[in-house]
Amino acid sequence: MKHSFENNNAIFFVDDISSFQDIIYFNVVEYGMDKEGAINSKGKQIYTVYDELLSQI
Repeated sequence: MKHSFENNNAIFFVDDISSFQDIIYFNVVEYGMDKEGAINSKGKQIYTVYDELLSQI
């Protein structure tokens, strides 16, 4: 996956959806969950970005 920034927008170039989904999942597990395993605000932000990107494919 490649990315760039243009006019305050992040642009992602995804060649392999499966790998992209793995990256999102890893980030949710690593940064988007509290110690009890519940989704925190960062996890909700990651899922929002993920949903927005997938809706454009």
